[in-house]
Amino acid sequence: MMLSYIENILPRIKQFSATLERKEFFVDTPWVIIDDQKKQQKYIFRRNGDLIMSLNGTVSLGHWEYISAARSLLIDRINDKILLNQNFVDPAVMVLNLDGHKDGYFILANELLIPDLDVSGYLQRLYYLKNNIATRKLKSGEFLELITFSGITSGSTVAINGQPVSDCFVELAESDKKYDMRNL
Repeated sequence: MMLSYIENILPRIKQFSATLERKEFFVDTPWVIIDDQKKQQKYIFRRNGDLIMSLNGTVSLGHWEYISAARSLLIDRINDKILLNQNFVDPAVMVLNLDGHKDGYFILANELLIPDLDVSGYLQRLYYLKNNIATRKLKSGEFLELITFSGITSGSTVAINGQPVSDCFVELAESDKKYDMRNL
């Protein structure tokens, strides 16, 4: 589910991405990658080009280099070398793609800024903040999303979990408030 959510939100937040050229975003910071087997591996990109890789406390020392012409990181992980292209970068999250693969994601979370490693939740909050979207949890467990929550009026932009809606009836989880969005 995390990967499908991230694939869905990336196009909507890409405009807020920094660039890997700003090395201060990722150098000397503990980044955690959660692999397909749910193992957490820590990467620390050192300013001198060293890459500290820790898996369950066992450390390997590799190397990294930023390739500006490709907006990519070349990573030597001792047993292989990979080229990762920039997709989305900010101080808390880096979403990189394995070169030549649109869906070969490397998702790194800054464990100092996202201690629970909930990348999907972080990206969702970032999207809401940057787009001035207010949310309310619905009794169904979904989230009602509004451009500024000053009430639902004719012409309001309304979505549920990112999908625009125009003809529905919803009930808020935290109160008995109900909204009829038919014929807005």
